[in-house]
Amino acid sequence: VFLSLVIAVIFGTIMGLNKKIREALHPVIYAFSVIPSILLSPFVLLLSPTLLSASIFLVVYNIVWATLFATITGIMTIDKRYLDKAATLELTGVKRFMKVILPAASPSILAGFVNSLRSSFVMLVYAEMYGASHGLGFYVKRYSTLGLYQKVWGGFIFMVLVLVVVMTFFEKIKNRMLKWTIN
Repeated sequence: VFLSLVIAVIFGTIMGLNKKIREALHPVIYAFSVIPSILLSPFVLLLSPTLLSASIFLVVYNIVWATLFATITGIMTIDKRYLDKAATLELTGVKRFMKVILPAASPSILAGFVNSLRSSFVMLVYAEMYGASHGLGFYVKRYSTLGLYQKVWGGFIFMVLVLVVVMTFFEKIKNRMLKWTIN
């Protein structure tokens, strides 16, 4: 998850700030982003040396696109007055990025990240269902195949509870990071 966030913020910042790079890379990135991760999952599971590396790839692949596009949009829509004021204060480089660009684009970046995080859990469970020998997806698939539906429902309910806890945790982090914004 952290890896996908770093990739998306770095490339999104570069593309958001530079129109020429954005125009050159956007069609390529868009072409890759429309490929569903579920469609890639059989190939990734077949070609990856371990389930862990396949899961990491699928989660990163699934999260990076929405976060990348949200970062590009967030940076492109920064009010020019902020950048003008940063120039007046002679903020450049990393200081300009950390004090002006990242905070101004963070509502968009975090919204894209939270949305893509939800779908990454779907991908992770799918990968566990068909390529793992452990995990919640494996548990649900195994017991549904055996016809033990009380265990399937138990796994489903537990999975929902885990997702609610994780998403609530990330929403709290997002709200804390964006406490300066309007509700």
